Amino acid sequence: MNVLTEASILCESDRYEGWAEKIFKTLTVEEKIGQLFIVPACPKFSSEMIEKMLDVYHIGALILKQAHPKEQIPFLNALQKRSKLPLLCTGDAEWGLGMRMQETLSFPRNEIMGKVKDQSLLFSSGKEIGRQCRIVGIHLNFAPVVDINNHPNNTVIGNRSFGSDPEKVSRCASLIIQGMRAGKVLSCLKHFPGHGDTDVDSHKGLPTILHSRKHLEQVEFLPFKENLESADAIMTGHLMLPVLDKNFPASLSKLIVTDLLQKEWGFKGLIITDALNMKALTQNYSVEEIALKAFLAGHDLLLYGSHRYDDVKNLLENAIPLAYKSIQNGIINGEIDSDLLDARVLKILQVKERLGLHKDRFNPNPENLMEVLHSKEVINLIEKIKNGS
Repeated sequence: MNVLTEASILCESDRYEGWAEKIFKTLTVEEKIGQLFIVPACPKFSSEMIEKMLDVYHIGALILKQAHPKEQIPFLNALQKRSKLPLLCTGDAEWGLGMRMQETLSFPRNEIMGKVKDQSLLFSSGKEIGRQCRIVGIHLNFAPVVDINNHPNNTVIGNRSFGSDPEKVSRCASLIIQGMRAGKVLSCLKHFPGHGDTDVDSHKGLPTILHSRKHLEQVEFLPFKENLESADAIMTGHLMLPVLDKNFPASLSKLIVTDLLQKEWGFKGLIITDALNMKALTQNYSVEEIALKAFLAGHDLLLYGSHRYDDVKNLLENAIPLAYKSIQNGIINGEIDSDLLDARVLKILQVKERLGLHKDRFNPNPENLMEVLHSKEVINLIEKIKNGS
């Protein structure tokens, strides 16, 4: 008769652990904290700055900024090689790589996409955008935008929205998400709880939306709730919604991010902040306060982004080290429960495993890269959408 000791039971259970669980056990607290951060990366910026992010702060995710695809791929591969853990690479490709990357194609904005007669074109465009993202090394695309375009003076959303009808926005987003999944890139609904009905750009100030909960349920919430099960991630916006939280903007609100989105709605995917260096937050809080409050609100990933050299330099040399230290201090002084940190980090690692990054984190760099990105089929698809087919 075989007697199973406690040790043998543990060994037996280890066989069923995935890469994420196994690698998680090897991480220091400092390495765990690094997995929470998304930082800007571009070959046009100093490589020493981003290398320090990897070496000293163990950063786990990047947001790709302006660069040529031929530069971007070897640059990312070099960073992947340097990093102990595979890097999750994110990007803004709402209307394709042309939104951020040189000499690449742009699809029509969502305003046009929402008017096409043949809605299968939305699936096709989502699939192609996803395919192109993966070609250049992007694993998670910060799209689709599901904000409702219901304010005539909204300069930051406007043509990025599928329209003013919540049901139509929801349907269009669903097709884009399905297409992106077929193109093997993760999707991200934004900007929760809804950035459409305001005339304040959160890059420059903090918008306030005074709608009732009933209105939010019927309008702003609808595209998020109807795509909750299919979306891989949700990005929160820097928005004051007093009916939900009188004290903090959505991106710093536990009432909104944890209690509403996760507990009430049951969302299990990644929750990501909009850029934490935007003026909507920085004019009211310190770098340290923002990072700590954003984490405690319920986010898995803390995003910092810019495309201007001086701003990126300040982020990498000053703001992100301060934010990292703030999370570290929060753990030391007990403001952050270590179990909460562990749960977030494991969740991030499991996404990396699901993407297959634990097996192969490097990106092929084909000689005919630009031809692949500018195929006749893609150009014809863009023309069909422009013609309203």
